[in-house]
Amino acid sequence: MEERWLNMFMAEWQAQRDSAQPRTIAIVDEQPEQQYLYPEFLLFQRLFERFGIRCLIASPEELRWESGQLWLGDEVIDLVYNRLTDFYFDEADSAALRDAYLAGAVVVTPTPRAHALYANKRHLACLSQPESLAKLE
Repeated sequence: MEERWLNMFMAEWQAQRDSAQPRTIAIVDEQPEQQYLYPEFLLFQRLFERFGIRCLIASPEELRWESGQLWLGDEVIDLVYNRLTDFYFDEADSAALRDAYLAGAVVVTPTPRAHALYANKRHLACLSQPESLAKLE
């Protein structure tokens, strides 16, 4: 199972980059240590590190966009596992992540586009109405 999870992240990475794997991943959420699923973050951190990928857990305001790269402390972040509910990086705390994403300097998964297409629950209202579905045909 762990290998399947890792392969999902690597497929996302390889769809956007030509190297085999990222050097550093950041799992990003607001106040991550306070999140109900923080133990899951720790499991993914261990998984990535077992496969030789440095993994850090951070809040979005800890990130900075500098010299064309996304940074967390003195580490360049290659891939962000986005656990934020600010799916489109509109909040001020997400500014560095937004800038890095828009510049193509970091791989983000899931992407804002993927959320808009597949996970935005507002679409359920449309998809649960027979008349709305009929209009889509």
